Amino acid sequence: MRTTMRQMMGVFAQFDRGMFVAKLHRGRRTEGNKGEYTYGGPAPKEPVTRTPHY
Repeated sequence: MRTTMRQMMGVFAQFDRGMFVAKLHRGRRTEGNKGEYTYGGPAPKEPVTRTPHY
């Protein structure tokens, strides 16, 4: 009985993950079609300079 319950929990977890990933892909595709950023933000306009810490 315990094995069956674990397997059923695994089935639902796998299904939920699949739905979540599909939703993310669909959203990124929609944003890309609109011309918006899909992964991260825009590139910086000028290089970032870092000062050394002494």
